[in-house]
Amino acid sequence: MSNILKGKLNTQVTNFNALKRGFFSERLYVFSFMLYLAANFINMTMFGHSNPLFWVLAPRLIELAGLLVAAKIFIFDGWKAEKLLIFTLLGIIFWEICKSSGEFYYFYYYLFILGAKNIRLERLLKVFLFTIAGLLLITIAASLTGLIINLSIGRHMEATVRYALGTIYPTDLAARVFYLLLAYVMLKRFHFSLAEYVSWIAITVITYAVTDTRLDLALMVLVLLLVAFYKRVVQLLEYLGSKTVAAILGAFVFVNIILAYTFIPHNHFFEIANKLLSGRLTYGHVAFQNYNVPFFGQYVFQMGNGGLHETPFQYFYIDSSFIRVLMMEGFLAFVALGFLFYICYRRFFKVKAYPLVIGMALLILSSVIDQHLLELAFNVLFLGALADLTYWSHAEY
Repeated sequence: MSNILKGKLNTQVTNFNALKRGFFSERLYVFSFMLYLAANFINMTMFGHSNPLFWVLAPRLIELAGLLVAAKIFIFDGWKAEKLLIFTLLGIIFWEICKSSGEFYYFYYYLFILGAKNIRLERLLKVFLFTIAGLLLITIAASLTGLIINLSIGRHMEATVRYALGTIYPTDLAARVFYLLLAYVMLKRFHFSLAEYVSWIAITVITYAVTDTRLDLALMVLVLLLVAFYKRVVQLLEYLGSKTVAAILGAFVFVNIILAYTFIPHNHFFEIANKLLSGRLTYGHVAFQNYNVPFFGQYVFQMGNGGLHETPFQYFYIDSSFIRVLMMEGFLAFVALGFLFYICYRRFFKVKAYPLVIGMALLILSSVIDQHLLELAFNVLFLGALADLTYWSHAEY
């Protein structure tokens, strides 16, 4: 009898220790996540561009966040030794690729995906919304009160004035708002009240009035339509199935890359496509002309419009995330990214997490025109590769 009681007591102690271990593990990840988001956000504002202290501090905070996530993976997540070895080898490869390209978004996103094991994705979305929305409001207030510069940009041959409100460029501000709204609508499972419809329309109109960013306006309107017709969209997804949807989206990305590669200036068809994409094909084509597609990554010299420029410069920037990964991180990283998309889509479809499926499709559409696909401070959806999806799975919508 005493042995039975002793066994039950040992089991309860073990379970309690496991719960305590899981609680600390989740707290460690959430803290690291917030730290990384804040440091990355500051780097992409006029706080980071105008104060040398931020340029020194932000990279150190990002490194600290990465170390804390790595500690969670190796100490708390219960992976077998052989898997940890594989993760380490892949991490070394991705680190070397990022060293070659000069951008480390890919490596840190890899760490946070691994660290998201057993963390509830809805909690991460809430943390993302709270952190980024809070910092964005502080940045806007600072720009309007003169604490940091509020960049104003004109359009060629137009009277339009566009404002960045403390971010480094108006399109970055519009993209920031879109990704915040995307996180919110996924958290709401594409169900809005009347007040939320009105608020969404107001935010969309204000964002467009301030930034004059037409592509993000189109995306925000599209999201509103998807909310309104959500049930029919889900029926269409179920009819098509995961493989067909993945094939359609994969083909869309492939066509975007091919259009940039084969772009012919002054050709009527290409000019229309280029205008629809706000000139993205032109600079994607220049990238293919001046650089080969590497296997392990390469540095591509670019000079964008973001931030302050004291002297004239020759603009060149790869905006399309997919072309950017292919040309900067290389073929291996591009294939790994495609595999990540497939894992996420298959997992989302399997548990019928249709808000995440639709969110992934919107992410792909956005990434054709912006460079934020692998920036965790914009897009957190890839964390769903290993995070807990219970909040969405098999729910009635």
